[in-house]
Amino acid sequence: MRGSPWRASRERVRDRQVKREAVIRAAAHAFNRKGYHNTSLDDIAAALRVSKPTVYYYVSNKEQLLFECFVAGIEPIRTAFRNARSQKAPARERLRTVLGHYGQAVASEFGWCMVRAEDQDLSPAMSAHIKSLKSEIDQGIRRLLREGRSRRIDPPVRSEDDCFRARRLAQLDRALVSRESIHDRRRDRRRLHHRF
Repeated sequence: MRGSPWRASRERVRDRQVKREAVIRAAAHAFNRKGYHNTSLDDIAAALRVSKPTVYYYVSNKEQLLFECFVAGIEPIRTAFRNARSQKAPARERLRTVLGHYGQAVASEFGWCMVRAEDQDLSPAMSAHIKSLKSEIDQGIRRLLREGRSRRIDPPVRSEDDCFRARRLAQLDRALVSRESIHDRRRDRRRLHHRF
């Protein structure tokens, strides 16, 4: 008797997901290198050595690709917030962990998309969705700051520390916009990891 058809179906789903992630990674790399408006779906297809219709099989258009890159970059930060909510650690430690994930995400291959996605000429619905996700991250950081300041048992969350982290993250943002080399970004990511 042959194997279960459901197992083959699960393998096809997993295989499709792997290929879809490859399309999203190729798009992130192209957007980072050439910018959103200077990148075509033909460029992404050529980088993957597939046809343009193959790219369309995984995403409906370039705008969706930019959004998927944004989500791929921001999801580790959202996961860090979910984990922070379930931890018993002081707010300061949870904030440090979340900001570390934020810095790593901005320095990742999806960083340009995270930083610049909102600045592109996107549809109103897509812009609103991106702004909503960015607001979720902003509110999460503010919530941890308030919690750290309000609990007496936590070491105080000093505004100097907050300012340092904000300055450091802004530096990483500028580094992405100026398209520093991958080597420099990896160095910044290691430095950021050691700071937090």
